[in-house]
Amino acid sequence: MTDHLWHYGPVLAIGDPRRKDKLAALGAVRDYVTYRSWQEDVTDLMRQASMIVVIVGATEGVAWELDTIVRLGFRTKLVLLLPPAKGEALATRWASLATNATAADLPLEINLLRTRAVVFPGGRPAFITGDQRKPPQQNGLVSICSIPVQDA
Repeated sequence: MTDHLWHYGPVLAIGDPRRKDKLAALGAVRDYVTYRSWQEDVTDLMRQASMIVVIVGATEGVAWELDTIVRLGFRTKLVLLLPPAKGEALATRWASLATNATAADLPLEINLLRTRAVVFPGGRPAFITGDQRKPPQQNGLVSICSIPVQDA
């Protein structure tokens, strides 16, 4: 996925400082910051970004990131990707995000079998759907999702 995103610009992420000494997965350039400053650092990256790609997750951090994106008015920059997770794991991730990222106003129930991504042209959610959930298709998905971001 990140290989494809590099065509749009630098791919940056905040890494978990507890894993700083371990070999990171290939992809985004990671900056390791303290627990105290990560939210400020992520907010700075959001302000600089032309596209913000978030993978649906069930953590408080992802919910905070989504709420912050909305609060700062960056919803049109957002591409929310649903990972190729199986059944219940994806349902748990979506339900957690929809419940905890209250500012994002995401619907609790969506078609998880077909939804691949959510974009927000004009600030309202638009669901990108497909027939198969396979990682290689995610690359083309980012190209499709970037169209509203580039026009914004």
